Amino acid sequence: MNPTASARARLDLLESRVGLRVAARLSEAAEALPAGAQERLRFAREQALERAKARRGAAAPSVVG
Repeated sequence: MNPTASARARLDLLESRVGLRVAARLSEAAEALPAGAQERLRFAREQALERAKARRGAAAPSVVG
């Protein structure tokens, strides 16, 4: 692995760790919210995932053949 790829791999690992820690903290905090707020957050999260999935699908090159 060249130095640039190695640095990128370390950065990816660090980003993953930070993302997991942030997600865990947000999940903990969400549990302390009233049920109505939890439901709104769940719905918003599902909508965001659907939009992200649609964007990834639109951005993916189509294979014709």
